Amino acid sequence: MDDRRVVTVRGLYKLLLERLGPTHWWPADTRFEIAVGAILTQNTAWNNVSIALDRLKAEGALRPETILSMDDGALGELIRPVSYWRTKIGYLKTFCSWFVGLQASSGERMRSNMSDRDDCIPQLVAGLSDAELRGELLALRGIGGETADDLMLYVFDRPAFIADRYARRLFETLGVRNLPSSYEGFRAIVQPHVADWDIAELKEFHGLIDDLGKTMRGKEDWNTSFVSRYRLTFLSLNHVEHEFGPVWDASSRVLVLGSMPSPKSRDMRFYYGHPRNRFWPVMAQVFNDESCLPSAQDGTCDAERITTLVERRRQFALRHHMALWDVIASCDIVGASDASIRNAEPNDLASIISRSHITHVFTTGSKAAQLYRTLCLPRLEPLGYGLQTLPMTQLPSTSPANAATSLSELVNVYCGIRTIAEQFGKEVCNVHEGYAEKSQDRRDEGQGQGQTQSNQPDVGGYSEHGDRQRSRSHR
Repeated sequence: MDDRRVVTVRGLYKLLLERLGPTHWWPADTRFEIAVGAILTQNTAWNNVSIALDRLKAEGALRPETILSMDDGALGELIRPVSYWRTKIGYLKTFCSWFVGLQASSGERMRSNMSDRDDCIPQLVAGLSDAELRGELLALRGIGGETADDLMLYVFDRPAFIADRYARRLFETLGVRNLPSSYEGFRAIVQPHVADWDIAELKEFHGLIDDLGKTMRGKEDWNTSFVSRYRLTFLSLNHVEHEFGPVWDASSRVLVLGSMPSPKSRDMRFYYGHPRNRFWPVMAQVFNDESCLPSAQDGTCDAERITTLVERRRQFALRHHMALWDVIASCDIVGASDASIRNAEPNDLASIISRSHITHVFTTGSKAAQLYRTLCLPRLEPLGYGLQTLPMTQLPSTSPANAATSLSELVNVYCGIRTIAEQFGKEVCNVHEGYAEKSQDRRDEGQGQGQTQSNQPDVGGYSEHGDRQRSRSHR
């Protein structure tokens, strides 16, 4: 299983900014210098581009009109340090001709301000949409997708994700598989995830990616860098905190755990709150007690009905010695999708197990069971609450997503909760101190003698050892 920490695209930006610090990229005195550098850097190391730019500056040639008026031989001598310098003479002059045309169409007032106000340049294309501007740039000789996005972002202050080779290597290191081989395909995947970013963030994101990339000499460097400890997701994750506490008291005998409350449950501030979740109808049949179901006597307004129903369900759980909580204290999640859960932090289950009669854990669904094993057990085992002394049974989910399991099938399996509660209820006789002493002896015995889960009663569902157990019939 890939246990790397998951980050979104924005989370990646924050991670890079925290680790590397601001880059203030692009290094240039003017926007036009950025444009010239973007064209010259194609297939060329930036050090060589910097030398060419310094030569142009020394000759006073970093103006579009000056470049257009220069002899190709003279211009070529100035940019000779860059790769394909002969070809790039034509690229530069094509761009400068287009740029001067923008100035001409902007009016005399704008042209007179250009030399004094660099920030006027984005106004030259104010009448063009992002797509129209990019289309015009791509139509120019020598301007491909990456160069067009450089110009869009750094010269004209338009949103763009620059999908260069460093970005591709970074995303691959972060576990993104099967990226399109084309620049445009890669860009199309990422662009929607940065569409709401401001221009300064997009500029810094590209600078951070390139600064990181320049320190990597090969695949091994990427795979041992700090980013290799993370995995990128394109899901729209929301960070969620568990905002209401567990239901339990000292006489609780079973602990029923979900994964994380759904949005409906969070709104209700209680467990299994979705109106189509079958947990409470199942419990009503398992315990032959319908007090946990909605009633016409719950109140006349929505708030009153919810408050009354929540309290009746709380009392139901306590009356039947059933503790309710969730595995997760906080996580990143998409809606109510358990499959999307990332960066989960567990609840402190020991805080109630150690102060109650709880002798068995039930998880409602496979995700809750998986997270219990990976997040909770490592914390519980050193305290003597391993699977041998505190068994865990995975039950099928009661959520609407598990429509394949019928209500009668759920009742048949979930009656294992009642079986455990009633059996251990007879054993402990509600004498808390005697129970605590007895359960500690049981934990010590389990650690010292290797007590197995097979000594536990048949509770239905899936045992931790993977065998489907037969549920006892509902009594």
